[in-house]
Amino acid sequence: MEAVSINLKLIHVHGFGELESETEFTLRYKKHLPVLLQNVEIEEFKWKTLPYESTVLTNNFKESELRTHSAASILADKIMKCQKPVFLSGFSLGAAVVVRTLSLVRDVKKVPGVVLFGAAIDKDYSLPKLSSDGLYLNYYSKDWDNTLRHAFYNAMGVAAAGTEGFSKPDQFINCRTSCFHSNFLPFGNCTYARLDQVVCGLIGWHFGVLEKGNAKSTKNSILVGKTKDWDDIYEFKKRIIQRHSVTGWVRAIEGGGLHREICASKSVSQVLRFIENLPS
Repeated sequence: MEAVSINLKLIHVHGFGELESETEFTLRYKKHLPVLLQNVEIEEFKWKTLPYESTVLTNNFKESELRTHSAASILADKIMKCQKPVFLSGFSLGAAVVVRTLSLVRDVKKVPGVVLFGAAIDKDYSLPKLSSDGLYLNYYSKDWDNTLRHAFYNAMGVAAAGTEGFSKPDQFINCRTSCFHSNFLPFGNCTYARLDQVVCGLIGWHFGVLEKGNAKSTKNSILVGKTKDWDDIYEFKKRIIQRHSVTGWVRAIEGGGLHREICASKSVSQVLRFIENLPS
């Protein structure tokens, strides 16, 4: 595989209480994405979240949620001034900043892709019209992200897109995962950040990266297409693409009803190419 040279900037927006200069998401993007895309520029957008303090948690969260509006205005202005297309990534309240930014960007072609993790924004939020050929993903965790479910509902009185998915996703694909909002040590690497490498693979595929090798054809019958061990990461040609949370293997399964496994690989682009080459 040779990295594709591309004129692109990826901006990750951190969540509530994340005050470090660069969060885990940005560090992982910097590790994995340049292997696939040469000349991609990666940065973290810092906005004025209040700290995560247990004694004033709800108040700090509410105030930080209000600040996402001004942060979105600043980010939208930054995007419009950027000479490159900007791919956006957002975690938790950072995802709220990203979603609100999309409504302010006048040229939809400036944002060819968005990926949200555990989005702390109303699941009924009215999403703006986006580029018809973009990559827009919302990773949510209905069963495992109790931190977001309880904290967001207690503070805002509505369910979050990060636990329920968007009720009207439009161009976004809601992808159900088994991720926690923060690390729960007995389970090891269990946050949304564990999806980083496969998400980089999806971004690479979207911009034309073709990894060598082929996915292995499989015909395994499975009773449940989504279990706690498999995260949904994409939908492609009416197939569900999943990643195993422990082994990192990627597979494609049939959508709807009782599923059948179609193929598997360590590479998401190999799985997507296998599905792309199947007869109609």
